[in-house]
Amino acid sequence: DSQAMHGAVLADMHVDEHGCFVPCEDNRLYAFDRTSGKALWPALVCQGPLRQPPQVGENTIFQYALRDRLYAIDVATGVQRWTMPAGRLVVGIVRDEGSHVYVLDAAGDLRVVDELSGQEISSAPMAGYAVYLPNATAPALYAASPTGKVVCIRPLAAGSLTTEMLRPPRP
Repeated sequence: DSQAMHGAVLADMHVDEHGCFVPCEDNRLYAFDRTSGKALWPALVCQGPLRQPPQVGENTIFQYALRDRLYAIDVATGVQRWTMPAGRLVVGIVRDEGSHVYVLDAAGDLRVVDELSGQEISSAPMAGYAVYLPNATAPALYAASPTGKVVCIRPLAAGSLTTEMLRPPRP
């Protein structure tokens, strides 16, 4: 079995233990078994072309569709959990009391939403930062300013980063 795609693939695919996820110019996100190539679930149809790679977390895939919105999709079933019209990029997921997704929006603000429902919990401006690391797995946010300042933002309960934490692992 195979599933025909009806558009070009211009963004990076994502392959992991969940499957192979392919964003397409035909406004669809395809999901394939990484060994058999069979469709995992019917392609998710968006309202704009997919020109950014999918961000795949433990439970949710996040996909931005150009001139449309950010989609949150159940990784196992392909069912849409929620959408955010102003959402652009997931920059972190923190699982403490629930699971909270940190989304950068079109205005450059950071929105904290519940991973499963999409309900907004809070928001804050992120003025002064120009580059963000796309991140749908680590419980931290990484950003850099135009002047070269790099920050790691983590929950207060995680404690401060130490020099030892930043060293590469020993072989």
